[in-house]
Amino acid sequence: MGKLSALHTMGVVNINSPARGEAFLEDLKSLTQLHKLGVCGVNQRNIHEFRSAISGHGHLESLSVQLDKGSQAGCLDVMIFKPPENLRSLKLYGLAGKLPAWIKGLLNLRKLNLQMTTILAQEEIDVLGGLPKLQILCLCLKEFQDGGKLRFRTGFRDISVLEIACNSKLKVLAFDGRDKMECVEVLKIHCCNNVSAGSANFWAREGTTTRTQGSLA
Repeated sequence: MGKLSALHTMGVVNINSPARGEAFLEDLKSLTQLHKLGVCGVNQRNIHEFRSAISGHGHLESLSVQLDKGSQAGCLDVMIFKPPENLRSLKLYGLAGKLPAWIKGLLNLRKLNLQMTTILAQEEIDVLGGLPKLQILCLCLKEFQDGGKLRFRTGFRDISVLEIACNSKLKVLAFDGRDKMECVEVLKIHCCNNVSAGSANFWAREGTTTRTQGSLA
């Protein structure tokens, strides 16, 4: 596989197998022309090798990472590397605890898909608001902080598509700022506990009219 040096797309590859996973990660180092990469089976055993394998991928625009079940909280924090400058799409599945610290350095990111197995704290949401070019945000959460409240406080000025999925009831979705609500064109909410249109409150400070297309499921 290492001879396919001009390859642009690769995924989804399971790197959990000790033999095959190690061989793939070694080959991955030479696939520096990749634009899109997806891997699953990431855990404490192989995270360092994975970090090393993609450290020189300056052309990478789309990255999808799925953690193994049972991976310790903060597993991705060991990925202390300079984020690919061209990375525009990131998908992280199976996250527990805090977001990886390096996510705040993804200054060219346009699309972010996060699946959390724990509560996403308000401080973590604020970190996402600091991504200056983020336009599409998809959050899949186990539950919400503060009894079913989700608040977008700082940043998020260019968000046009917001999709939220959860295993608990969403009572309040709040946007602190007129400019944020005006940018959202598509809003989709998928919650488990038979949420109806009348059971969730959408609130924006400095209320404004929008062309937002919303749906509850």
